[in-house]
Amino acid sequence: MTEESRAESVRPWVRYRIQGSLIAQSPLHPGSGATINKPLSGARDERPGQDIEPEIQQVLCDSAGRPIIPGSTIKGLFHQQARNLPGADMTLLEQLYGRQAEDKIHGRGGRLLFQDAVLRPEQTIPPLFDPSPGKKIPMDWDPGRFTYVAPGTAIDRRTRTVEEAKLYCTGSA
Repeated sequence: MTEESRAESVRPWVRYRIQGSLIAQSPLHPGSGATINKPLSGARDERPGQDIEPEIQQVLCDSAGRPIIPGSTIKGLFHQQARNLPGADMTLLEQLYGRQAEDKIHGRGGRLLFQDAVLRPEQTIPPLFDPSPGKKIPMDWDPGRFTYVAPGTAIDRRTRTVEEAKLYCTGSA
């Protein structure tokens, strides 16, 4: 252990807790990487005998079933923004955010810790739709989790046109 790393390891930690609120200004899909096939409420196929049971990309949730944004995602965003600041001190940023080594052995964790951002129903702004009787609500709306299914259409990257029979669905919060 070098003298510098020994001094750094015994230096006392100063602890601060910074809290904030994130406001999503559009639908959010913090994906879990998992998918599920299930019938959608309110979905129908115009062709007779065709049931709709698409593969839905799932929203990442905590143990209580609430959608979350992982702390690692928030940390990565803050780190990238800090690196883009004029005159950013890369040595300080490495101490704060850590260092990722290519070999995955010589990396180092940073001093900053980020917790998951959890949806708090009591702080949730009512959705941008009117769920009153007779009004259209999002497909497969789950009022307990504040999630719904958002359908989309795949676009061909080469031609920039809609790909035939390429509907996809993502869970959104």
